[in-house]
Amino acid sequence: LCIIIYSIMWRHKFKILAVVIVVYLFLVLLHNYMDVSTRTELHTTLLVKALGDLQAKSANVGVSFYSPLSSSIKETQEIVSNLFKKSAELQHAFSNTFDKFTIVMPTYNRTETLSTIFHHYCEMPDIIDQIVVVWNNIGELVPQKVQEYSCKVPIKFLLQKTNRLINRFIPYPEIKTDCVLSLDDDRLVPKEALQFGFQVWKNSPHLVVGYVARTHGRKNGKYYYRKRTVRHGEKYSIILTVAAFLHVKYLDLFTNVAPQEIRDFVNKYQNGEDLGMLAVVSNHLSKIDEPQCACLWVREECQSTKLSDHGLHKQSHHFEERTECLNMLSDIYGTLPLQYCSLEVRKTKKRND
Repeated sequence: LCIIIYSIMWRHKFKILAVVIVVYLFLVLLHNYMDVSTRTELHTTLLVKALGDLQAKSANVGVSFYSPLSSSIKETQEIVSNLFKKSAELQHAFSNTFDKFTIVMPTYNRTETLSTIFHHYCEMPDIIDQIVVVWNNIGELVPQKVQEYSCKVPIKFLLQKTNRLINRFIPYPEIKTDCVLSLDDDRLVPKEALQFGFQVWKNSPHLVVGYVARTHGRKNGKYYYRKRTVRHGEKYSIILTVAAFLHVKYLDLFTNVAPQEIRDFVNKYQNGEDLGMLAVVSNHLSKIDEPQCACLWVREECQSTKLSDHGLHKQSHHFEERTECLNMLSDIYGTLPLQYCSLEVRKTKKRND
């Protein structure tokens, strides 16, 4: 195109204009090429960067990851920062700190386990900024022995007016860090696993990074939730927010920007808040970049340990409601925003040889 325009303009003695137009077109093409060439599957490059960072920080611990995709090492913090800044909803995404994270833990009828939870996480002031307990025991005051628990990490109790699952995703002003660990009140994640997961998140803060993966399927034009555990090498599309890191601005996106139908569904069925959050994140990333995996599975040998085996997931209709939630999300967005993910990241001990 440049050659044709140049020839026509030159033949009609518009030599200077010909040169200007050709140079302009060349710059436009170069800009477009550079823009396309810098686009990448962010979850792949961010993980590779995390691999390099973590290996450099420890002589005894390495990182292994599985992916059928090819990848290359790139500087990605700037890419992620630019992605957030492209969004009007998240322009102030990097106003806090990356040094520590805040635990946001909803609790309901499990007061007896809180001392065990506190005993575990209170010994981690180097990585935890504070523990925000979302008190869903409506009409019940926090017991004095729980409220006055001696802890190296500040504990704040936020008394709620209604017991709702979406309370865990409210952008409480008490949260002062960029990173939030969404945590159930019966989950104990070892410190080493938390440190590793947090480091992975810091290299991929646009993703939901967690320890428990699930996936979904499609049959006869309808989506369905797969309840079984995802195995090594299998694709996944869901990270359960029972123990997952995510950016604090996604709380605002879920609570104040996402379609009201999502929150209404969660309030009605007391189910699907994690699916809704992942759909919101996936849809957001697809709008500012392209459809892509919105989560990352940290596959640790030492998984989260549950203190109690009683919960909403034990209800007979729990998985049917999650299937209904997936199809509701598909109706809202025109298609299900969740994308299949291939990457797994895991810490491994280096061999002496």
